[in-house]
Amino acid sequence: MDLRFQVKKQKMTRLDGAYIVSGSKNYLCAEFLFSEEWAGKIKTAVFEQGDTVYHVVLENDRIPAEKMPVFSAGVWKVSVFGGDLMTADSVPLPVHPSGFREENAPEPPEPSVYESLTALIQKNITTTEELKNKITDSVPLAVEGETLVIG
Repeated sequence: MDLRFQVKKQKMTRLDGAYIVSGSKNYLCAEFLFSEEWAGKIKTAVFEQGDTVYHVVLENDRIPAEKMPVFSAGVWKVSVFGGDLMTADSVPLPVHPSGFREENAPEPPEPSVYESLTALIQKNITTTEELKNKITDSVPLAVEGETLVIG
């Protein structure tokens, strides 16, 4: 899910209406749209809540999901800086508590029906290949009509 921010000169605005839940990993990404004053600058996003601060260098004005911070619940501030310390103001980023609790997580599921079927099919393919190799190596074969004659 994309978080979208616009930066015009030094004024930052959040463009998306995404509802963010704490603890999400490899799900959120961010896109920044900049006015011409920011062109050619290396830009860094700043995510801050209390004493916790994350700095993430933008790649083509984006932050891919795997480089986004994992946010705790609360209101975060998002800002950006670049070049010779050109800065923008900050915008709030509310993060809602997650309903997931590690201590209440279920046991890993048993293999699914699909995984079980795939394993059976692979076993049958292997058995068929082994049988084919044994037959063709040691026993003559012939086809009479629709019947396979072995030996």
